[in-house]
Amino acid sequence: MPQASAASSIRPDPAPLPPLVMAGLMLSILLGALEQNIVGIALPSISLQLRGFEWMAWVISAYLIAQTISTPIYGRLGDLYGRRRVLAGAILLFVLASMACAAARSMPELVLARVLQGLGGGGLVTTAQAVIADMVPLRERGRYQGYISGVWAFAGAVGPIAGGFIAHWLSWRWIFWLNLPLGLLTLAIIWRALALLPASERRPRIDFTGALLMGGGTAALLVAVSRLGQGVAWQAPDQLALTLGGALAIAVFLRHERRTAQPLLPLGLLAEPTIARCNLGLSFAFAALMAVGLLLPLRLQMVAGLESDAASLWMLAFSLGVPLGAFSAGRYMLRSGHYRPALRLGMALVPAGLVLLALMPGNVPLASAMVVIVVGAALGAQLPTSLVAVQNAAPRDQVGIATALTVFTRLLGGAVGVACLGAIFLALLKASPAVDAGLQLSDVLSGAVAPVSGEQGAALRGATDHALRISFLVSALPSLAALFIVWGVDDRELRARPVAKAG
Repeated sequence: MPQASAASSIRPDPAPLPPLVMAGLMLSILLGALEQNIVGIALPSISLQLRGFEWMAWVISAYLIAQTISTPIYGRLGDLYGRRRVLAGAILLFVLASMACAAARSMPELVLARVLQGLGGGGLVTTAQAVIADMVPLRERGRYQGYISGVWAFAGAVGPIAGGFIAHWLSWRWIFWLNLPLGLLTLAIIWRALALLPASERRPRIDFTGALLMGGGTAALLVAVSRLGQGVAWQAPDQLALTLGGALAIAVFLRHERRTAQPLLPLGLLAEPTIARCNLGLSFAFAALMAVGLLLPLRLQMVAGLESDAASLWMLAFSLGVPLGAFSAGRYMLRSGHYRPALRLGMALVPAGLVLLALMPGNVPLASAMVVIVVGAALGAQLPTSLVAVQNAAPRDQVGIATALTVFTRLLGGAVGVACLGAIFLALLKASPAVDAGLQLSDVLSGAVAPVSGEQGAALRGATDHALRISFLVSALPSLAALFIVWGVDDRELRARPVAKAG
C-alpha cells in the first residue's frame, strides 16, 4: 500500500545532502525564482510593444495557473518515474516554452507560451523541495531554508535589475532567451546530481480527472473575472457560461476528490486545523505578494515616470525583503523550535504596510521603498513558517502530500490575486472621467508610461495613480483575513526526526 511504503521510507539518521545534489537543487530553484522576479518589471514595455494591455495581468496569471495545476502532478510523477527524470523533463519543457515566449508576436501568443512555461515551471521548485523533504528532518530545515532564501535573495536582486535593463537597452525578448543557457546548465547538473538519490518504491496513480476539472474550473472563473475588469457585463451569455461552468467544474472536482483513492488535492488533510489554517493563510498571503509584484512596477513607471531600468532598482526593496524575511524566520525556527511568533508577526505587518502604500504619494519612490521592504520581509516570514507548521502537523506518512498541498494553495492564491487585482485596476482606470471612452486602453496606458504633454498627460497619470491606490487598498483585505485565520494556529514544538518522502 502507498501509505505503508511511505512509512517504511522514514530514514532514522539522515546525512547532509551531498554537495552535488545541493548544487543541482539550488540551480533548479534559481531558474524558477528568476522567472518570478524578472518578468514583472518588463510588463509595461511588453504590453506597449505588443499593444495588449488588456492581457497584461494574464502574462503572470497564465503562468501561475499552469504552475498551480501541474504542481501536485509533478509530485505523483516523481514517485512513479523518479525525481531526476521528472525534474529534467520539467526543465526541458520550461526552456522550450521560454523560447516560444521570446518569439511571441502578440499578447495572446505570449500568454499561450506562458501557459506552457508554467507547466514546466511547476516542477522546478516543487521537485527540489520534495528532495529536501525526503532527506532532511523538520528541525534542520531552518538551515536549508537559509540556503534557499539565499538563492531567492540573489534572484530577487538580479531579476528585477536584469529585467529592467534588458527591456530598456535590448529587448524584453532577451528576458526569455536568458533561460536557454541557464536551463541547459541546470539540466546537465541535475541529471548527474540526482542519480545519487535512492529511487522511491511508491507507485501511486495520477489523478488526471481531478487535474482537468480543477484546471478547467479555475481557468474559467479567472477568465470571467478578467473579462469583468475589461468591461464585459456579468449577465452576458458567454460570461454567465464561463462563471457557471467554472463553478460547476469546481463542485464536481471537490466531489471527485472525496471519492478517489489518491486525490490530486487531499481534502482529508484539511480536517487538521493547523493544516487548514496555514494553507488558507498561505493562499491569501501569496495573493498579496503577487499583487504587489504586479502593481508596484506599474506605479513606478506610470505614476513616478521612471524608465524600466530605473524602476528595477527601486524594486530591489521588495525583491530583497521577501527572502530576507524567509531567511530570518528560518533561522528563528532553527534556534527556538517554534514557528508561531514569526508567523504572527509577518501576518500583522503586511496589511498595515499595504494601507500605507495606498495612502502615500505615488511619485516618491523612496517612501514607497521604505514601506515595501518591510512588507516584503513580512510576507517572506510567512512562507517558511506556514510550510513547516503544516509539515509538523501532518501524519508522518503524508508529509509529502501536505507539502504539495501548501505549494498548490499558495500558487492558487497568487493566480487568483493577480487576476482579480489586475481586473480591478483595469476597471477603475477605464471608469475614470479622465479617460476618453473612445480611446483604447493601450493608448491610455501608453500615455501614462510615456507621458503626453499638457493637461491630458497629467489627467492620465492621475487616473492611473487613483486606480493603483484603490488596488493597493483592496490587496490589503486578503492579508488582513490571513491574520485572523492563522492567529489561532497551535505552536507545537518542531520535530527533530526525519519524515516520510515527499510526494
